[in-house]
Amino acid sequence: MPKLRIQTVQSVIDQLNAAEFGVDQAFTEVATFNALLPQARQKAHLAVEVGQEALEHAGDALQHVLRARAAMVAAHKALADVKTDMGLDTVSFGGLAPKPKSARTSMLKAVEAA
Repeated sequence: MPKLRIQTVQSVIDQLNAAEFGVDQAFTEVATFNALLPQARQKAHLAVEVGQEALEHAGDALQHVLRARAAMVAAHKALADVKTDMGLDTVSFGGLAPKPKSARTSMLKAVEAA
């Protein structure tokens, strides 16, 4: 494989890993925010109705980030198909952890439904 093609593939892999990390980080931050809202309400001794709309919007945001994560999983899978099309079945360019045997998760159904 020409050097330019290898460099291009590696740049795609590096950015995919960065994007996956970013989506996971966003999920963590939004989930933490969701958990904080009811705790803050209780600490301030406010009625349960106070901040309900904000909590609902924050919950919606968490669902959106979860769908974004599922879309990244689907993109990763699609790029694995590209790797096969390029004849790179036996070449591993990286990744943070081994793929589970059940890599075709039900989360991908959320992407199809979106």
